[in-house]
Amino acid sequence: SAGGAELPVLLASRLVERADGQRLVILTLTDLSLLRRAEARYQSFFENVIEGVFQSTQSGHYLMVNPGLASILGFESPQELIAHFKDLRSQLYVDPADRDTLFRVLRETGQITGFETQFICKDGSAKWISLTAREVRDPTTGELLYIEGLNIDITARKEAERALKESEEKFRHTFDQSPIGASMVSLDNMFLRANGAFCRITGYTEAELKAITFDSITHPDERGESLHQYE
Repeated sequence: SAGGAELPVLLASRLVERADGQRLVILTLTDLSLLRRAEARYQSFFENVIEGVFQSTQSGHYLMVNPGLASILGFESPQELIAHFKDLRSQLYVDPADRDTLFRVLRETGQITGFETQFICKDGSAKWISLTAREVRDPTTGELLYIEGLNIDITARKEAERALKESEEKFRHTFDQSPIGASMVSLDNMFLRANGAFCRITGYTEAELKAITFDSITHPDERGESLHQYE
């Protein structure tokens, strides 16, 4: 530039001939500064985002992965990960049928969002992944070139859901098998659940209890006190 700064440009030339026979070269310059800055921002995002970014072929090879995906799966680098996987269907997926499902949905809709599956890590352990991807096709022929997308590690969420489910099942078993009468009552005094012991004590079936209120089976002298403790 006039100020002495270096600028990235795209130079194109075309030879033309004037009516008088004189031959000229027309030069055009395209400033690539904005493109280079955009590329740098994308590269920074690609390298530093903790989620796994990828491009892979339908035949089962990774074309490109970011450090985030390598970290999720326990590899030292993207290069090590790409070299490790020769067939994604059999090596990466805990259930290979999930990859078949992935491509079936992509064929039907062109994209998939929040597809949950399990990936096999370098050390053989498994991680839950939420996968979002889209097809990239040749604009001329329509041929599928590759798929690209994002892999998010949701293992911690899945483990929390499993622990909650086990806790609920344990509570349900304890509630149902308890020799002590137990019931669940909503804040408007409607029965939600009652165990066998509670039904035996009151003489009502659980279905009958769900059709009445808690205060309807409470002695009138105790009714006010029973209701007051939930206010």
